[in-house]
Amino acid sequence: MGSSLAPGAPWRRIRLRAGGRRSAASDNAWSAMRAVRRLVHVAPILLGGAASMIGHAFTQSNPEARRLRVRARSRQLAASLLHALGVRITVAGPPPRGSALYASNHLGWLDVLVLLVVLPDCTLVAKRDVGAWPLLGTLARLGGTVLIDRDRKRDLSRAIPRLTDGLHAGQSVLLFAEGTTTDGTAVLPFKSSLFEAAVRADRTVVPIALCADTGPGGPDVRTHVCWWGEDTLLAHLPRVAGTRRITFTVRLGAPLNATADALTAEDAQVRRRARSAARKRLARLTRRAVCAQGGLPTAEPYQSVGT
Repeated sequence: MGSSLAPGAPWRRIRLRAGGRRSAASDNAWSAMRAVRRLVHVAPILLGGAASMIGHAFTQSNPEARRLRVRARSRQLAASLLHALGVRITVAGPPPRGSALYASNHLGWLDVLVLLVVLPDCTLVAKRDVGAWPLLGTLARLGGTVLIDRDRKRDLSRAIPRLTDGLHAGQSVLLFAEGTTTDGTAVLPFKSSLFEAAVRADRTVVPIALCADTGPGGPDVRTHVCWWGEDTLLAHLPRVAGTRRITFTVRLGAPLNATADALTAEDAQVRRRARSAARKRLARLTRRAVCAQGGLPTAEPYQSVGT
């Protein structure tokens, strides 16, 4: 990359002259100073973006126009936050086309920002707890996020028709099919209930495999990128901010057909059984695609986003 130096870091120039070029592992080590600098930068971006989104929401009387404007601002805000945090994105696989249900593994809160950038105008499905988060919960609701409690069947019966209607209307849906975040070392079994929306709407399911990397000598992805267990957002955010560079690879797999032949049967009970079998099969096939070779088969990237 040559020997160019950041003009705003004279102390680094002095260190390099005195001790020679540092190794990549040393450069990639977690830094408290970097964390503070980035968090100071992130705060006004988040507050300004949130104010803009709320302003757009209350100046639009048409619900559909409000949804589209808020989602456009959400994508811009996500891109700005990722840039400020040093997160880069590489996308591999066929570009998104048409209405579909996207099902992904789940590493942490960064996934949402990454996929907001990669998948424009996508209805996000999230846990009901997200709605209670300060500021972020408000932004999620304004953006049309469907908040559900997976443990309550009544909540699922409310969410599935809403997602089905969205798919019928040409929108796409994004869900994290494991139902929780993980440390990235394995993919949990996919919960099949929400796949029924794709079956009812006769839309394809697109598997998404998310992988993250912090570079040679970088901190452990399991603790500095993945957000899981009892870890709090406030404790995790400085670990992300102090990591020199995080690269997300988003691999989009071949669409899976959600149509079940038996859905043409006249008997309602037969149709319900057919839908149940179809969604469970879809969940298994989608998880298998995500798990393959630690993600999906390698494909040429068609888009690259980053700092």
